[in-house]
Formats: sequence, C-alpha cells, structure tokens
Amino acid sequence: MPLSRRHRVIAATALALIIALIAVIVLTTQGGALGGADRRLVDRHHASMERCMADGISITERSIACVEMSRIREDIRARGLCFDLTGTRQSYQDVYRCDG
Repeated sequence: MPLSRRHRVIAATALALIIALIAVIVLTTQGGALGGADRRLVDRHHASMERCMADGISITERSIACVEMSRIREDIRARGLCFDLTGTRQSYQDVYRCDG
C-alpha cells in the first residue's frame, strides 16, 4: 500500500530531524568540543576583550576590562583550553580543547 503525500512529507520531515539531531550529537560529543561552562567562560573573555578595546569609555573602565580579560585568559588556560591564533582549527570563538 503506497503512502499518501501527507505521510511521505511527515516521514521526510522526521528523517530530516533525526539526521539533524545525530549531527548535533556528533559535533557536541567529539573530543575537542567545549562544554557549557567552558563556552560561558570564553564568552566572558570575548566580552571583556571587546570592552578592553572599546572606544568611548574611560581609561579606568578599559583598564578594569583588560585586567579581567587577563584573569579569564588564565582560567581558560588552566582548564586545558588553548587559543587558536591562526584561525585554522575548528574552535569556539578561537578557543579549543588542547588535548582534542
């Protein structure tokens, strides 16, 4: 018994969702992927770096942001993460797991 057009569309949609879910699982569980806490730390580093280099704020605010950025960078390295200065690795905002 052939499937109706509606059933074929539902089956194709379900298959596409399953494939997308598998792709997400594979990408997030690979060895070099960063966890949620690491990503939040990297996001904080990125935000403090932008404030450190921002125009239109006081030198004091910029200095505070630069010191914060340095401290966060130390935390990032202490977690076994490295900075990708070449942009050639698959990384999250240019940070990747060193052992990955």
